[in-house]
Amino acid sequence: MKHEIEHYLQDSIDEAVHLRPYKGSLTIPAYLLELYDFYESEVLDTTCVFAELVQDSLNVDILQKHLKVMKHIFSKHVVMMYRSITRYRRKSLLKYRIPFIVADQQMYLPFLNLELKESRTIEDPSIRVERRIMYFPPATQLTYLLFLYDKKLSVNATDLAEMIETSIMTASRVLNELYAVELLHYELAGKTGRSKLYTRVEDPGYYRKGRWYMRDPVLKKVYIDHEIPDTCIAGMQVLEKTSMISDSGHRIRAIAKKEFRKQQPELVRHTDIIADENLIELEIWQYDPRLLTDTQYVDISSLKESLKELNDERVDSAIADRMREEPWYTD
Repeated sequence: MKHEIEHYLQDSIDEAVHLRPYKGSLTIPAYLLELYDFYESEVLDTTCVFAELVQDSLNVDILQKHLKVMKHIFSKHVVMMYRSITRYRRKSLLKYRIPFIVADQQMYLPFLNLELKESRTIEDPSIRVERRIMYFPPATQLTYLLFLYDKKLSVNATDLAEMIETSIMTASRVLNELYAVELLHYELAGKTGRSKLYTRVEDPGYYRKGRWYMRDPVLKKVYIDHEIPDTCIAGMQVLEKTSMISDSGHRIRAIAKKEFRKQQPELVRHTDIIADENLIELEIWQYDPRLLTDTQYVDISSLKESLKELNDERVDSAIADRMREEPWYTD
């Protein structure tokens, strides 16, 4: 089951997921080791422990007690793994907000604000998609935005895989997800007549419907003391440069997670230095912001999501003014 869960996570939300046996087994009580196999992995840069029951399913009261012990031992989010699950058990896990994954069917990860439910067949019986997406996975959000900014874009899975630097399987899953929520059409093309060529629906429906699935692209923020080439201006600095909001002089840049790992910049961690020096705030993004802009600034839709939690009327007004310039925007 480990490989099934791993592949499900890779296909659905994070290609970097790799489940590895938990190394600190000496710290785990013997009774838990008899009942569970433990794995760990990073999911969207959040370290999690995955617990697979090796015996018969436990009732939810006992499971809650075990989870309380596990959280104390691991100091990490704990996710239950299942090969299959009854409707009653699913209802109990959701009721008590217990994170879980059912192989190739469903995942509930409340600490990531993520829930994907079991597949259903839609108009085209050859396409299988998740029934409910609370938020777009990163590759899906990136693709949604690519179509948003280029209404004439027409791609198949191979084209998209090259554009966003991912596997054809992931690209196909992304296109299926956008098709499932009625944001894309497709027609059969190619020499064999089997290649699906996707285009987006017309404005303003495309933005109006897709915006509800958008999420903050920023994984985390760090501080550096020097510029990194080919990053984008991000955060409040975009509005300070493009609106009437006063310029604080604080530099904010955005970089893709993959590029950040490649560059491995030296980080400034001392809080006093961060407070006293004019450092660069570096936002690490789930996807590459450079793919969505031909300017020095991050794209406006991603910017809106990244600043949502500020709840600042000045910010909301400045973003709305900027978005009104776009042909796809609707209040």
